[in-house]
Amino acid sequence: MRAITAGQSRALQNQDRATQMRVQVSADGGTTFVDLSRLKGLDWVDSVSYGGGIDMPIVTAGIEIRRQSYNHSFATLLDSSAFNRTFGTLLDVNNQIFVEIAVVGHDQARPGESEWVEIFRGNIDDVDWSGPTVKVKARDGGNVLVDTFIETQRLYGSGAGVTIEAVIRGILDDNINIPEVGGFSVANPLELYSVNGTGAPAFNPADSPGFLILEYIQSKESVHAAIRRLALMIGFDAKYLFHTITDQFQLVWRSPVRPIPAQGKLTLTGQPIAAETFTINLTAMTAVAGAPATSSEFQIGATKEDTAQNIADALNNSPEAANIFADKIEDASVVLIEWFLPGTAGNSIVFTEAMTNTTADGGGTLGGTKTGAIGNEIPDFTFDQDDYASIGRLSISKQNIRNVQRVTFQDPADLNSRITVVRSDAASVLKYGRRFMEITEDSNSQIDTVEEAANFANIALRDLSEPDVQQSVDMRYFWPVEDFDLYRFKANDQHYDTDQDLAVVKFSHKLSKDSARSSIETRGKPSGGIERWLSIEGDNIRNAAQDLRSDNAADNMSLSPGIGGIIVTYDDPRTMSPPIPDWATTKCHVIDDDDVGFPDFAPTDANLVAVGRQTRFEIANLQPGKQHAAKVVIVDLLGNESVVSTFLQIATERVGSFHENNEREFGTVNPNPSFGIFTKSPKDPPPGSDTIPPDFWFVSVGTWGVADTNWFFSATKSCSGDVALVWNGAATGAFAQFIFTSEPWIAEEDVIYSAQFTWSHDGDDGNKTAWSARVEFFDKDKVSLGAAGTIRDTLGAYGDTPIAITPANTPFVDRGWITSPVGARYAAVVIRSTVPVSASGQTKIPTIFFDHFNIARALAKLDAFGATDRVIAANTFLAPFLSSTPNIDTADKFTPGLAAGPIEHKYTIPFTKEYSIVGKIALTDLTSGKALVARLLNNGSPLVVGSPHVGQGTTFSTPEAYAVTGVIVLAKGDIITLEGKHNDTVSRTLDDSECFLRITQTSDQG
Repeated sequence: MRAITAGQSRALQNQDRATQMRVQVSADGGTTFVDLSRLKGLDWVDSVSYGGGIDMPIVTAGIEIRRQSYNHSFATLLDSSAFNRTFGTLLDVNNQIFVEIAVVGHDQARPGESEWVEIFRGNIDDVDWSGPTVKVKARDGGNVLVDTFIETQRLYGSGAGVTIEAVIRGILDDNINIPEVGGFSVANPLELYSVNGTGAPAFNPADSPGFLILEYIQSKESVHAAIRRLALMIGFDAKYLFHTITDQFQLVWRSPVRPIPAQGKLTLTGQPIAAETFTINLTAMTAVAGAPATSSEFQIGATKEDTAQNIADALNNSPEAANIFADKIEDASVVLIEWFLPGTAGNSIVFTEAMTNTTADGGGTLGGTKTGAIGNEIPDFTFDQDDYASIGRLSISKQNIRNVQRVTFQDPADLNSRITVVRSDAASVLKYGRRFMEITEDSNSQIDTVEEAANFANIALRDLSEPDVQQSVDMRYFWPVEDFDLYRFKANDQHYDTDQDLAVVKFSHKLSKDSARSSIETRGKPSGGIERWLSIEGDNIRNAAQDLRSDNAADNMSLSPGIGGIIVTYDDPRTMSPPIPDWATTKCHVIDDDDVGFPDFAPTDANLVAVGRQTRFEIANLQPGKQHAAKVVIVDLLGNESVVSTFLQIATERVGSFHENNEREFGTVNPNPSFGIFTKSPKDPPPGSDTIPPDFWFVSVGTWGVADTNWFFSATKSCSGDVALVWNGAATGAFAQFIFTSEPWIAEEDVIYSAQFTWSHDGDDGNKTAWSARVEFFDKDKVSLGAAGTIRDTLGAYGDTPIAITPANTPFVDRGWITSPVGARYAAVVIRSTVPVSASGQTKIPTIFFDHFNIARALAKLDAFGATDRVIAANTFLAPFLSSTPNIDTADKFTPGLAAGPIEHKYTIPFTKEYSIVGKIALTDLTSGKALVARLLNNGSPLVVGSPHVGQGTTFSTPEAYAVTGVIVLAKGDIITLEGKHNDTVSRTLDDSECFLRITQTSDQG
């Protein structure tokens, strides 16, 4: 797996992440690159897809780019294009192209340069600009190896042997050079890197597998075929991968993690003599003429071949049988001894012999892996069941299992004879039956010893003894994946109830502007490939895959509402029981409640709204708030249609108050809101006549007059530079009420209006005043709809009882909101002021100056979810303070369980979606050392208890406690409550202005 930083790991595990991409192409085939993601201020890249696997020599990519905009075009043969004139033909075959991605948070506008990761680099192979998008196909740097043909036969290796990596470097040096490669920039000669190579040298000698190549003539074939033929002999491969040490894509020599046994060999050139011994792991094995008396003896046979077989049998029943495996090589008097003890890498076995007519090779490393292997048997990454969207395939097929391997090669000491090595996996044979495979090496093969043949068989056995692809998972984009990776999939209790360690055999990625997905195919253990082994197998008979098509209806279909649309989902047909492995496409049918047959309708071409091989359909452009029903039909590759699914119905969402800030306004809707228009009584200088109200306003109770009566203008008391409406507050005699009203305007029903009014007073009579404002709504006949238009959430509280308002001559700005009732067609502003009567019958209160009354139509509609809830942002709700007492009393002692108390905020969740919650409880004071705690509850059950705030006295800090959740899913109708407790010995007062309960919607998905 590609190395990832801690920050990249956190980003990949962030459920609320976004993937951005950028594509750069070499200008005119040169080394200057043009970023197509930011060219001329536009992102021209629509999508990128790429993938690879253990049986795929190179990684291929498909890139779709918008073809043109105005006189800018990527059409390859359009010379008039401004792009082609400036850069040459950007999208031309063989031009170099590379793709970068950045995985960031959804709220991050543009990644930093260090956050970009290169995930593909190669050359353009095909360009198709016939449609509105240019479709580009590209291959990674391996295309150079595939496309370069070895034109001249050459001699490689030597009599004493040359390391395999040196031979491969020689093939590269002799056949690849820059002039013949074209646009792809490579070193000359092309370097072969080992996993731990640094560039000095590129191939770390410690990574050498130690396999020597004898003299041979390299035939004419592609460079890739030549290299892979050599690598396959020892289970290695050479691919273009991102090389961590050099921080760029390189041709890397590597193998999967395979525990390959260490080897020793006894070769009998004649018969040993009785009582002679050889020693392995401190156990002496003794030759005897008769039947063995102990497990440490072997019988000398009639021939040296018989003796070799007796030695192998004795070793497999000796005290060392748990540590070694001995095998008499067919057609030879050779005993091959192998040992593999997991977890004991670095230890060695003592292996000596003191017998005549016998040679021994022995000693070596126990366990471990072949040098140069990528990774280890510890999982590279762990995926929780929530990390992948679906399991597209979970199957076991023994079609490609080969658990008995026979490798035959020519004896270099006798060209007329051949030697055969057989290896088998006993566990696989027991589980799947005997599945035989034979590989016959030709006369010039580099495999010419029993050790090499045994290794070859062991590697093939390791790769093929387990089933083919076992699991295919669809998940959010996981860019670090490489073939040979080993991943752990946590138990999901549906497909398996124990963790599964599976190795990557194939992967593909699909990136677009609004989606980033990965599909990863895995099998039981890391391997170097399946198809490449089967391609060299002798007489292999393969059976056609069984057709398990099912006519069952779609499983687990569900609907969820969208804004003017619905979302239809169902399970992947390939995971149904029984599955539909030849799933071709799915038809989605939708009708609304005005259509015939609703809701259990018959699918027809008339109500077919979408077709695709996908498990999620987003059906848009439907009437908001209307009931719709949906059905799906699965179609297989032969055109057979499944049983029609059961209908589901749901109403599309209206645009709700949670989508936009209710205080975003279209403009003032009430006429003359600042009283500056007075055409009915022109007068110079303004503000017009003192005896006639401003345009569109009138006095409905009381009189309009000069300064010594009730209402008049003032140009000096205005805050906005216009005029102010003045009520002098003087009363003469009995109880008096004055009402000032605007002319009605046309209103809409069931929408939000915001109200803003600014006023001040002169401070008379102790700064006490009594007045109120409202918006009154009327039906189509201009009949009042009553108190439905009371302005809510104003900053002040004004009514019939005089209250103290300070300071004087200071503008007060009040802002609130009104919900228009059903049936509303007209609306008007009503200002009502009251002068109460004192004991003496006369009362004087301050004169009030009204600067303006602005009523504006808010952008969003309001779905009914409680008259006490207020929208404060596009996706955030703020619950009002609903405390039943202003204090947290001493009786409400702090306890660990936090029993329900009187101090709380409450909020009813309007929609089933993802949210995050922050609650805060604040006091004006708290005794030093005492604790204040806040907690959040959902439907009365605790969600989270915040950390206690320990009081230090207000001199040091304000007592305030928080309770915070992460991202959680809440259901419509859930009641979220914020509670607070303290353990002070005296009653403490809440700081209302600091207390809040803020609930933020984090996702549009339920």
